[in-house]
Amino acid sequence: MALKPESLIKLNDALVLAEGSIATFQANYLAVNKRYWQGLLTPPVASKEAADKEIEVDRKPTDQVEDWFAVLASTLQPCALEVHTHDGPKGKGYTLYAHSIAEDDSQWVKAIGIGEHSTTNDWTERKPFIPGEKK
Repeated sequence: MALKPESLIKLNDALVLAEGSIATFQANYLAVNKRYWQGLLTPPVASKEAADKEIEVDRKPTDQVEDWFAVLASTLQPCALEVHTHDGPKGKGYTLYAHSIAEDDSQWVKAIGIGEHSTTNDWTERKPFIPGEKK
């Protein structure tokens, strides 16, 4: 079962706002630090069907001072967010991942990539990896 249409609208609207805030923050962060900011998954467990959930704004890697509080305007989000940074031979980039859970407990993820080595895909069901299982 997929995410409900009304949930997708709410999720995508929230991602437009989050993506804008993150892009502005990342541009400034890159200029000062010569690398992109990394955002740990928050909240650690995604909400069901885009229900607003308080994010843990103080989650951050041990090698950076800035956390989610410095990045997002709202601490209520309808999905769990994380930012992966990339630095490879072609340059720097980052990917914003959003996670949500459908009514049937299936897990969904969307990726928005910026720059080199990043990934972009629409909402896709995330299936667990089971060693030895054939597709």
